[in-house]
Amino acid sequence: MSKYRNMPACDLRHLNDVNAVRQIEEISNIALLILPKDAPEEVMSAITAIPKSNIASTIYLDKDDNVQVINGMHEATDSDFASDGKTVMIVNGLMLAKDISRDTKGAVAVNGVVILHENLRSGCSLTFPMVNGARLFIDYQDYKAAPNDIEIDSEFISYLAPKTLVMAGSSITVEKDVTPEILREKEVKLFAGDCINCYKHVASYIKAHAYVRNKVNVLPDDNNG
Repeated sequence: MSKYRNMPACDLRHLNDVNAVRQIEEISNIALLILPKDAPEEVMSAITAIPKSNIASTIYLDKDDNVQVINGMHEATDSDFASDGKTVMIVNGLMLAKDISRDTKGAVAVNGVVILHENLRSGCSLTFPMVNGARLFIDYQDYKAAPNDIEIDSEFISYLAPKTLVMAGSSITVEKDVTPEILREKEVKLFAGDCINCYKHVASYIKAHAYVRNKVNVLPDDNNG
């Protein structure tokens, strides 16, 4: 007997025998459960009967689909996807895609966030069978990423290329010396997995040009912290 627990992705496409399926006692705490699309009815019935709990998402794939699992942050390019269109990329975290050809085909399943360049809104052949989180279209030219927290001040921003997307897995803190003028001049975009902390004098710009999973915390301009 076997148990499948605490996995970012659990791929059961190889199961084609009812007796083998019945050896599975439990499937639990799985971010993405992958099941065979073309399994016999009796196999699917046996899979359905397996006790399951805390399964975030489930997708059905062909046995010959090429599955790639990415944990963390990944910038997708055309080379990630095979020419036969059978690549399925599973991203547990954050995926960016900026320069993807219209001819590139494949599927992307995301547990987290996928950020696509605005020009891919109508020019992308990738499919997204599952997004457990958010899919965003952002007009950016470059990006800077921090796995957890990042603090940005006016000097940091001065070195950025125009239309840079600043990303943090958790929080972004915008220091007090940052002005709306420098943010507007650089056309800075912000993405935070949790929150953005900023002062009142830049709050309107931040709220208009930021993407945040939780909230924007606004500090009064007379705050010395």
